[in-house]
Amino acid sequence: MRVSLYFIVAAIGLSVAACSNQPQPEAATDNKDLVMEQPTTMTVSIEGMTCAMGCAAAIQKECGKLAGVAESKVDFDAKSGTFTYDAAKLTQADLIKCIEGVNGGGAYKATVVSAGDAVPEGTEAVNEDAAHADGAHS
Repeated sequence: MRVSLYFIVAAIGLSVAACSNQPQPEAATDNKDLVMEQPTTMTVSIEGMTCAMGCAAAIQKECGKLAGVAESKVDFDAKSGTFTYDAAKLTQADLIKCIEGVNGGGAYKATVVSAGDAVPEGTEAVNEDAAHADGAHS
């Protein structure tokens, strides 16, 4: 009986610790520095997320760093992400690769739900710092 209680307490402690060392969830990455050539949105379902802080926030942050991503928004509860990006600089495959590569890769599976939607005028932006930091996608 006592061993079972210790095991349960240890399991709870480990699951809390797995997420507690991760960054706190941030607001959606939203970069409004430059005008995009081909503003596009893509929504994906994301399998494999186990917590909002260590999974959803990490995906949102890492994919928001890609040159050409204007907005990166991941919703843990909905198990989905919405990305506004410049189709002249990135492809759907680039974003899927980023999602599936977060936290060492292998933990997440992304499937496109909707893509190629034009972004309304006035929301066309790109993160200038990311454009310079991530030459692979420029």
